[in-house]
Order: sequence, then C-alpha cells, then structure tokens
Amino acid sequence: MVGSIQNAIYYPDNNPMRPQNFGPQDPSLSSIFNMGNLAMQTLSRPMMPLSMGMPNMGGMMGMMGIFDMNPAMGMNQSVSANNRNMYSYMGDPNVRMIAENLRDELDDVCVDESRVQKMLKTLAKENPEKLAALELTYGQMYGEPDQLRKDIRNSKGIYGMGKPHSKEFDYLNEAAVKSNSPQNIALGLREAMQGAGTDSRTVKDLLNDSNDDVLAATAQSYSHLTGKSLIGDIKGDFNTIFGGPQHKFIDRIDQALLRADTYGMYY
Repeated sequence: MVGSIQNAIYYPDNNPMRPQNFGPQDPSLSSIFNMGNLAMQTLSRPMMPLSMGMPNMGGMMGMMGIFDMNPAMGMNQSVSANNRNMYSYMGDPNVRMIAENLRDELDDVCVDESRVQKMLKTLAKENPEKLAALELTYGQMYGEPDQLRKDIRNSKGIYGMGKPHSKEFDYLNEAAVKSNSPQNIALGLREAMQGAGTDSRTVKDLLNDSNDDVLAATAQSYSHLTGKSLIGDIKGDFNTIFGGPQHKFIDRIDQALLRADTYGMYY
C-alpha cells in the first residue's frame, strides 16, 4: 500500500463531541508527536477539528508514517483516574523516562523480567491509558510501532521462539483494551501474527475483549498499519485444517463491524 490517507475522522453516534457540521480542519495537528497538545486543545473545544496524517506505507520506517497516526480512530477514549486520556500522556517526560528505563532493562544481557512485569502491571492496573501511551512512545523513540512488544519477545531469547505468551503481553493487551485504543490493539495484533509463530492468546484476548466500536476501528487501523486485511491475516495464521479458531475470530470482527455505531470519513 503506497501513499497516505489524510484526515480520517471517527465519531461515535453518541459522542457529545461529535460536531453537527464538520468544520475547517486544523493544519497544525500533523503527527502523533502533537498528541498531548491535541488532547489538551480538544478538552477546551466544543468541536474536534482534527487533521492527522494517516500512515505512510512507503517503507518499514514509514509504518504509520513513523507514528503519523490519527487519534480520532480512538473514539470513545477512556480517561484515567486523573481525567486524562492516553493522548494527553504523549510527550509526558515521565512516560519517556519509563520508556528509557524499559529499553535499558530489555537491552541488558540478564533481563530482570520481574522488574519489567512489575512496571507494566502497575500501569495496567492503575493507569492503563498511561501504559497505552507508553507503548506508542516507546515505538516512536526506538524504532517500529510495535517495538516494545518485539523487545520483550526478543528478551526471552531462545524461549521466545514460536511466540509463547507471557505476562508482559497480558498487561499491554489489558491497557490497550481498557483505554479503547484501536492503535494499540492493531499493534498487538500485528506483532502477534507477524513473522514466524503466532501468539494466539494475544489475538484471542484483543478481539474478544474489545467493544464493537473499538474493534471496528481497529480493523481500519490494522489495514493502515500493515497494508493488509485483518481478516486476511487471521485466515493465514489460523488455518481451520489444523483446528485453529479462524471462524470464531472472523465472526467476532464481522459482528463488530455490523454493530459498530461509528462514523468514518476519509477525504
């Protein structure tokens, strides 16, 4: 998939922020690096003028346009106990320092798995929105969008072959679902099915635990991220000949798309 899709806007039918008439777009909101400013601006606006460049699929580092993602895909974003959604944590210096600490630990010859798990668990249970932002920030800082998941997987060494599931992914998946973030869910699905092996537990949890609106948006986000169909990749990874749960997963996505109460506009 070449090129980019500009200015995707998603509003749930029952979202009080949804404008009756789509107003002029704000050209200053151009990348995920401005997520924090975007979140703060939208809190004070009766309308949500968004102009976020969608992913440029021109190359590996161009995945998501190096995080040129659209926050509107995260309609119905949940908020933390501090009344902050995940985008308000983008650019938070504390989040960046946590990312640095995780990177240092995961790069160590002898990774302290208990430390990594404790950090992720604390955020997943107490502030899932912050953990969702951390996953995106980590990818922005260190490479690909799903870099945190890949680094965790690689830290398992030979035991990581075949993509066995571990607690770290439980916490990342929990945060993605609780924060209603199609971007994070799409990242999790991509990493779980990309390359050799499949983390079927992650695919199952992300698909079954997401609500219909979020899963419908995730299918769109996945397509923009990978240039492929989510259902197509599921068919490739879960072949029914070997008893895989292909039909259950596909039916879950079908039902989400049929029931989703969202608006989608691309122009």
